[in-house]
Amino acid sequence: MKGDAMTKVKITYFGPLKYLLGLDEEWVEVDCVKLTVEDLLTHLSIKHGKLFSPMFSDGSLCLSNINIFINGKHIVEYKEKNAAIHDGSEISVVLVSQAAGG
Repeated sequence: MKGDAMTKVKITYFGPLKYLLGLDEEWVEVDCVKLTVEDLLTHLSIKHGKLFSPMFSDGSLCLSNINIFINGKHIVEYKEKNAAIHDGSEISVVLVSQAAGG
């Protein structure tokens, strides 16, 4: 929903992800009254490509190798893609390695 307000959030990348993306953090500013979890995932998908694309493969918020936290709360706890992310929120994105079995 477009509006007169801007929503600005800080995204910090951890582990190998910051080297893959070439940045430690970024600020996302969206011209909307309500930034949703889906908006955030769409932004990351568009800006950073294939690494974030699997987020929408089955319509779920669960990711196999990327953990996203919004103000310390894991993204899967939001349960709805239209859950609001408030102005000033801090987003942490962590790439986790998957151990191979033997």
